Amino acid sequence: MNKANNKRKKETINKIEASLLNLLKEKEISEITVTDICTKTKINRSTFYSNFIDISELANALSLKIEEEIIATYKKNYKTLDHLTNLFNHIYLNKDPYQTFYKLNKNKRLNFKKWNINLSSKYYDDFFTDYHLEFFESGINGLIQKWLNSDLSLTPNEMSEIIKNEYKQKEL
Repeated sequence: MNKANNKRKKETINKIEASLLNLLKEKEISEITVTDICTKTKINRSTFYSNFIDISELANALSLKIEEEIIATYKKNYKTLDHLTNLFNHIYLNKDPYQTFYKLNKNKRLNFKKWNINLSSKYYDDFFTDYHLEFFESGINGLIQKWLNSDLSLTPNEMSEIIKNEYKQKEL
């Protein structure tokens, strides 16, 4: 494939993704059709299908792209030790990508396992670390979604304190 065609294909994919993002502001993912995207993007259905099998594949591709951007900006902008406050500040300043990610992924979560391995290793031996990480990842994703659904009604510091309070006393 020559560079002009490759560039055109990337531009088309970007337009299709942008259309999906715009449509997600008005509808749930389950309500969006290929026709909606083609109409908004002003492309033929065959152009859509030459790039994606269906809406689900488009949503997955866009979701991965958003997740990579979220993690890249987080890692670039936050290098201090208070990872929880940094995370919630990042969400507060980048609300739209997070909302879009969770809207695209009702059953998928951001992967926090890498971000929390040190804390897990500090408190749990190797056998329990995997279980703790799963518990933490499920919980943090749930808190983020609840916070986004409340239109970020608490401050990033308050959100961080919620989690820190869970770790104050390990004995239940």
